[in-house]
Amino acid sequence: MIPECYLASKKSKIARIFYGEQSIEIGYCNGNSSQINALEFHNCSEINFAGTDLVLFLAHRKQLIDNQIETSQTQAFFVPQGTAIEVYPTTMHFAPCRVWQSGFKCLVILLDKTNTPLAEPRQNNDLLFQRNKWLLTHQENERMMQQNAYPGLLGDNLAITPLNLITERV
Repeated sequence: MIPECYLASKKSKIARIFYGEQSIEIGYCNGNSSQINALEFHNCSEINFAGTDLVLFLAHRKQLIDNQIETSQTQAFFVPQGTAIEVYPTTMHFAPCRVWQSGFKCLVILLDKTNTPLAEPRQNNDLLFQRNKWLLTHQENERMMQQNAYPGLLGDNLAITPLNLITERV
C-alpha cells in the first residue's frame, strides 16, 4: 500500500505544475463504452492517464454552433496504456471508449469540485450540466437523456469495435 503522505505530495506537485496551486481532484474512470455517446468540456485542462489502451473522440469547442455539433466533426484518438495526456479547455471530449473487450481504465485529474451538483437548477437547453462541466449528449444515450442532458450531439453515435486479447501463441 502506498503511504498517504506520498500520495499527498504527488497531488500537491501536480496541482502546482499543471493548475497553479489550485485545488484539484484525482478520480478514476473505467467502463465498457464503445460509443461516442456525448461530448463535454471544462473551463480547465483535464489530465488523463490511460491505465489501459483507450480511444477518445475529440472536437474543438469552436465547432459547437447553436449548442449542436455533428459526430462527423469529431476525431477518434488512440491513447496507449501508460500515456498521460492533457485535454485542453477548448477540447470537447467524453468518457473513453474501450479498445479491448475487457474495458478501459483511466485516471482523471481536474479542478476540485468539478462534476459536482450545481447550486441552481438547470434549464432544459442549458449545456452546464454540473459544476465546471458543459455537456451535450446523443439521443441514443439513454442514461444522459434520463438526466435531462441537452441532446445536441447529432448524427451517427459513432462506435469503436473492441478487440479480444489473444491469450495463446500459435
